Amino acid sequence: MARDAKAIRARVSELYPGDSPEMKAVRHRIYSTPNLLASDPSDDAIRAAAQMADSPETPEVPVNPQSAAPLVGEVLTAEEQTALVKRQAVEIAAKAQPVIVKTAEDYEQASLGFAAIQKLRADNEAKRKKLKAPILESGRLLDAEFKATDEILAKEQSRYETPMVAFKQAEREALRKQEADRQAILAAETARLQAEADAALVLLEQAKQTEADPFLSALAADDYDDAPVVSPVALATMQAKDAIRAVAMAPRALAATLPAAAAITATGTKTSYPWLVEVVDPGQVARVFCSPDESKLGALAKRLKAELNDDITKINPADYPGLHIYESIRIGGR
Repeated sequence: MARDAKAIRARVSELYPGDSPEMKAVRHRIYSTPNLLASDPSDDAIRAAAQMADSPETPEVPVNPQSAAPLVGEVLTAEEQTALVKRQAVEIAAKAQPVIVKTAEDYEQASLGFAAIQKLRADNEAKRKKLKAPILESGRLLDAEFKATDEILAKEQSRYETPMVAFKQAEREALRKQEADRQAILAAETARLQAEADAALVLLEQAKQTEADPFLSALAADDYDDAPVVSPVALATMQAKDAIRAVAMAPRALAATLPAAAAITATGTKTSYPWLVEVVDPGQVARVFCSPDESKLGALAKRLKAELNDDITKINPADYPGLHIYESIRIGGR
């Protein structure tokens, strides 16, 4: 009659008794051997599982000559459990052989190995959650306590923030208006100086024409009989240059007499003005700003699978531009 798992565990504890870390590690390694407890193992099979690791870190474990040792409870610390699981994973990986699946029998054997590893992974995850649970609970309590305190402080802080934001909004509007007025003054002054420069260029052109015509040049000379001899073209050139220079220097001259207004700063805070984007009409948003909806794509795959009777070959890629609809294969446990 085959023994149940409890009887097998009792036999393991008889062969490898004690509370030392070494004995606990051996028993844990035996119990974690895939399908061992379900196969009603002999003593030799149990001993083989105990000596599964051949690395120098795992010494030979002596078998207890006494066979009447009582059942010992498996109580390991969190550090011991983590170390055992890690070493077990390393041992399994070190003994790994290529998995070849070419026949139904190969597939059955691979399925058993897959299920055994999946069971180990599930056990490992269960232990992780169990060990982490108290930490998570403590974290939730701490979060709740500090959150309550932060809510009180945030409410108090908002008493300062709300009027400060209102002040900064009004300040931004005033600064924009002052800058607009300053730019208007600059534009008007620049336009006035440009008109003077244009007039000076016209006078320069007229002077050049007068100088080129002997009759007009003689008439102009009569106007300056009692004045120092100055060429009308030279005089007009200097006036034009002065007018053009005044246009170029207008912004700098205005900055000296009418500087730009600056925002008020404070010692305890620093104000920034980030720009944000809010979607008010999703249907009008340009495609370049959109991302695929994974939930809708998943629903599309399920609907097509049902409508096409699970036949992926019936998919016409042209009907779904930008998408690759394909069938995946996932192996899971039972």
